[in-house]
Amino acid sequence: MPMSTSESEVDRAWTKFYVEYGNAMLAWQVVERELAILFSRLTKIPPDMAIRIFYAPRSFNGRIDIFKSALVTCKVSGDIKSFARQLIAKAKHYSDCRNAFAHDQPLLFQQTAFPGEHAPAEIRLVDGKGQFQSDEEKKRYVDMAITVADITEIAVNFRHLGKLIGDFWSQSASLDKLRERLAALPSLPPLKDQSQPYAEPKRRRKSAQA
Repeated sequence: MPMSTSESEVDRAWTKFYVEYGNAMLAWQVVERELAILFSRLTKIPPDMAIRIFYAPRSFNGRIDIFKSALVTCKVSGDIKSFARQLIAKAKHYSDCRNAFAHDQPLLFQQTAFPGEHAPAEIRLVDGKGQFQSDEEKKRYVDMAITVADITEIAVNFRHLGKLIGDFWSQSASLDKLRERLAALPSLPPLKDQSQPYAEPKRRRKSAQA
């Protein structure tokens, strides 16, 4: 039997998780902050009032709904409005990713090791719907769990999006360059979907014989 993971290894695993998870959450706050500033700039509402309006809804979806509605009457070019809508759409998509791991459960996992070696420990974020399910169903959720490496990658892209929004409202780059950067941002999370209920694969019906 492999030796159990030492307490220090477990502590390191949790510390790494806390650091990367915190980085991702902070990066997301930058995205919301930059959107709030962009909202003020495009609507030409005084910043103190614009911030209160933007953050009035408790949910992020409510905030971007206000932004999208206000864009209709903003006195800016069609290109500016179009790109702002693209940024909002990307932020909405990234928000869905953020919600996915913000509400999942962090669980400690111990990988198999060779005899005489400590088993490395890692933290994964597992959808809470996997609790008290069959072994097969639990394994499905664990296999699709978000790893610390996933969180690190997600945080990087949150930061890229926040910087992109900031460069847009500050006019630090041309619109063409900003479009290129937006197009380069990947979809998140990486090819994992824990929201779909488990279903047995459908059997193909045999073709009817003539």
